[in-house]
Amino acid sequence: MANEGSRPEAGDPAQESEQVLLTGPRRQRLRERLSALSMWLTVKTEPPKSGGPADTEVGSPASMHPESPPASPASHPSDPEALWQDLWESISTSGFREGERSAMSSACELWRRPTASKSIWSRLAKSGPSEAQHRDWERVSKAVRAGVPPALRCAVWSTCSGAIGKKSQVAAELGQTPDSLYPSFTAQGLLLQNEASGVIDVDVPRTGCAEALLEPLRRVLLAFAVKNPQIGYCQSMNFIVATLLEFCDEESTFWILCSLVEDMLPENYYTRNMVGVRVDMLVLTSLVKLHLPMLHAHLVEHDIDLSPFTMGWFLCLYVNTLPNPSLHRVLDCLLHEGSKVLFRTALAILQLLESCLLGVHSVAKAYEILRSPTCPEDDLLCAMHGLWLRGFSTESVCELRRQHLKEVLEQDAVVEARRAELRARRESRESECPGSVAAVDSDESLTPMRNLESFLKVADRDPSDAETE
Repeated sequence: MANEGSRPEAGDPAQESEQVLLTGPRRQRLRERLSALSMWLTVKTEPPKSGGPADTEVGSPASMHPESPPASPASHPSDPEALWQDLWESISTSGFREGERSAMSSACELWRRPTASKSIWSRLAKSGPSEAQHRDWERVSKAVRAGVPPALRCAVWSTCSGAIGKKSQVAAELGQTPDSLYPSFTAQGLLLQNEASGVIDVDVPRTGCAEALLEPLRRVLLAFAVKNPQIGYCQSMNFIVATLLEFCDEESTFWILCSLVEDMLPENYYTRNMVGVRVDMLVLTSLVKLHLPMLHAHLVEHDIDLSPFTMGWFLCLYVNTLPNPSLHRVLDCLLHEGSKVLFRTALAILQLLESCLLGVHSVAKAYEILRSPTCPEDDLLCAMHGLWLRGFSTESVCELRRQHLKEVLEQDAVVEARRAELRARRESRESECPGSVAAVDSDESLTPMRNLESFLKVADRDPSDAETE
C-alpha cells in the first residue's frame, strides 16, 4: 500500500524496539512507554551496540555511534515522574565541565541543529560527539517522545530548546549578567508606543488564557518585541506564549520563545512577507507527495490546496488545532528535535485522516475535517514516529527548503517588478492630470500570500458563516 513504510532490517534491535513501542495495542502503550523509560535508564554504562536509532540523521551523533537498548526490559515503574527525574538528573550532571553546559544539553544541540554554525555549541561540537554525549542524546530523545511529566516541562523545554544557553550567550554579547536581561527587556517593552505594542494590547485580552496569565503574557510579548525589533510582534505568538506559560515561569517562557523564533524555526517565519512559512508550505506539499502519494493525487485532482489550513498549524505550532494532551506532547518533541516535528505532525494528521479526505471533493469539506482534527493522542504520536516515515530527517527538510526558497524568492521578484510597474503608471497619470484622483491599478498576483492577520481571521472562520453573509 502507498502508506506502508519499508520493514526494518533484520538484526536492527533499535528499530525493532521502536516498532514494539509504536504498534502495540493502545491499552498497553502507556505501560510499554513507562517500562521503556526504566529500560533506558540502564544503558548509561553500556557500550554502544550495532543498530540504527529511531530517527538517524546525517551528521547526528546516532549516525556515528549507533546504540540499542538492552534486550530485557526492567520492571514496570510505579512512579513515572520520579523515573523521569532520575533520568534527567543523571544526564544533566554527567560530563559537566567548567564553563560548559551539561553533556545532555550539548547532545541536544548536536542533534537538533547540526548545521547551526553560529551557535557556540556547534563550535564546541566540532571535535566530535563523545560516547557519553551520544548515550545522553539517545536516552533523552526516546524519553521525550514517550512524554515529559508536566512538572518537569519547564526544565526539559528550557534545556532541550537551547533557551538556557541562549540566555548566557546574549548576556556575554551585551556585557550584562544573565539575570538582568529579562527585567531590562521588560522595562523597555512597557515603555513601547508603536504598532507592535498596540497590537499586543489588543490581542492579549482575547487570547483566552487564565486571567492570572494576562500580564505575564503581555510582558513576555513586549520584551520579545524589544529584543527582536525586526519582527516586533506577530499574531499567533500570543497563543504560543500562553501555552508555554501554563508550564513555565515568565522568564523561562521568554527565552524559550526567543530560541524557537530565532534558532529553531527558519528565518522570516513571522516577518511581514512570511517567506519562511511560505517555503515550508511548499516543503510540506513535496513531503505529502512523497509519503502520501494517493492523497496528494486526490488533492491535485480536485484542486484542494492544503496551505490555508496547514499554514495556521505551523504558525501557531498546533496551538488551537490539537487538544491539549496531544499539543503538549507535540511541543515536547518540537522543543527537543526542532522544526522537522512540524512536518512530522502534519503528515501524521493527514495520514490518520487520509480515508476521510479521500472522500471529499471540495475545499469546504476538507476545511470541516482539518479545522480541528480529531486524532487520539497515542495514534498521533505513533504515526509521527512510525516506520512509514523512515528516512525522514532534518537534513532532508533542509534540502527541500533550499530548493523551494529559490522558487519563493523568484515569485517575490516577479511581484516586486509588477508593483514597480504599477507605481510608475500611477505617477505618470498623476503628472498628466495634476489634482485628479488616479485610478488604482490592482493585480491579485501582487499578494502571493495573505498577510498574517487576514489569514488567521479566515482560518478561524466557520464555513457556515459564509451562508449567512
